Amino acid sequence: MNPETTEMKVQPEQANGNGQAKRKWTPYPEGKCVRCTKPSGTARWCADCIATQPKCEICKTNPAGFNGNRRSTHCLPCVQRKDDEFDKALANGQAKLTPSKQALQNIREQKRLEAIAKGELCYRCGRGCPEPGHELCYGCERQTKKREPRLTGPGEMPESCMYGWLGDFARTLDAPLSAAYPTVLCIAAGYGVSNVGRLRANLFGNIIGRKNSGKTRVIERALESWHAPSDQQIVRRYPGSEVGLIQLLGGKKYKDMEEDDFVPKPYLLAQDEMRITFNKMDIQGSSLPNMLNEMFYRDDFGTASKQGNWVCCARLSVIGGLTADGPDQFAEIYGAATAQGTHDRTIFGIMPDDWDFDDMWEPQIDLYRRAGTTELIKESYETIKQWRKDNVERRRLGEIALRVAVVTASLNHDPVVTPECLAAAIKFVEWQEKVRQWYAPSETDDLDGKAERAIIRALEQETDWVEWRDLSQKRNLHRAAKSAVRLNRVKKALIYEDVIEEEYENGNGKDSKERTGRVRLKP
Repeated sequence: MNPETTEMKVQPEQANGNGQAKRKWTPYPEGKCVRCTKPSGTARWCADCIATQPKCEICKTNPAGFNGNRRSTHCLPCVQRKDDEFDKALANGQAKLTPSKQALQNIREQKRLEAIAKGELCYRCGRGCPEPGHELCYGCERQTKKREPRLTGPGEMPESCMYGWLGDFARTLDAPLSAAYPTVLCIAAGYGVSNVGRLRANLFGNIIGRKNSGKTRVIERALESWHAPSDQQIVRRYPGSEVGLIQLLGGKKYKDMEEDDFVPKPYLLAQDEMRITFNKMDIQGSSLPNMLNEMFYRDDFGTASKQGNWVCCARLSVIGGLTADGPDQFAEIYGAATAQGTHDRTIFGIMPDDWDFDDMWEPQIDLYRRAGTTELIKESYETIKQWRKDNVERRRLGEIALRVAVVTASLNHDPVVTPECLAAAIKFVEWQEKVRQWYAPSETDDLDGKAERAIIRALEQETDWVEWRDLSQKRNLHRAAKSAVRLNRVKKALIYEDVIEEEYENGNGKDSKERTGRVRLKP
């Protein structure tokens, strides 16, 4: 072989300190073989040189040699495969090191233990170097660091958020206050509270709880203890569509409307199970959620259909029970359609699982209390504006706080909303803020999207690594995914997107091959 063709050409330059000429490396022209300088296209070697290159003695396919050992008679894949087989046999006791290699390994192990004892090496992985003042390397600290759960539940409703006569009335129901107080707020608004300027006084409410937890009993106790006004319309039936709801609210065809029918009357839609209504909202093309959103701010609503031009005039308030085992089932009920505003306009009560209701309960006294008139002063609006500041999520909550303050002040017969009344209303919506974070609506109706949110929501409640199998069984993740195949597919996608991570045996997923089956939300 001609050495002039196997080495890069050099050009002598000025002499260095040893009297030798400096040699400058010049690259080969592009498209030439690095061995014989024949044209090779985009390859580094031409076809003739590749054909004459000796093959690997093991696989007989790949060229022998590799970077670091060009004279080797084996290719790199075969060498790596042999090393892996030897390491596995050594771990199983089926192979032994030579005396010289064993002695070298003992020396390295001794030095490694000494470095760990001095704090120069991480005692967990035995490879990384800890920062000064740390015992673990950065990778192991990140793997073992426990994170704070983002939210573990909505928490208990503070009694300081109840105000005046409505707070006292909620205590007489002998029911959990986290469900009783939101119930009496919505009933009071439904019984008729005068608007204050542009601020309306109607409320929408849902009591969330498991089945047989006593949601209906709380609503019935409040309605039985507090008698409605004579002209009050309490609707207990379920609307099938927006036209059905118009008919339940006393609506008629526009041509049949009389002058008195255009005067808005207070209506209370009281339902034992709101899921029936939400199922109607999930029908494709349903206008029922849009109607509820609009009637939160207006007294009239109309629609034109094959049945005719239907209109109604009503000041609607809503209270109902919603059966949900947890946030995942709640998100399944509150679909993407309700995320457009119905969820934002609703106040929620929480029914605990351990309430032992009394079947012999009787009302303490028959109540006929009616709301008075109240006013909002400028300072109240400024207080809410300061509380909201630049938080976009609090815009609707600020309005609900003002509505709650007006309702409680009206039933307490206060001429104006006092600072104490407004402070209690703000504490109530701050608790509602936690409830909404825990019970959030589904952002998508796609099953993959629901499974993704269910996995992330479950891992947000964990502080450390958790067994995937235990997590999926404990949180009932299959319920959101509808199948184990979809659940595992979404899990792998979240791992690929670096949303969650898997744990490996040596604590470092880059170098390990064996997974432990535990996962966590990536910090």
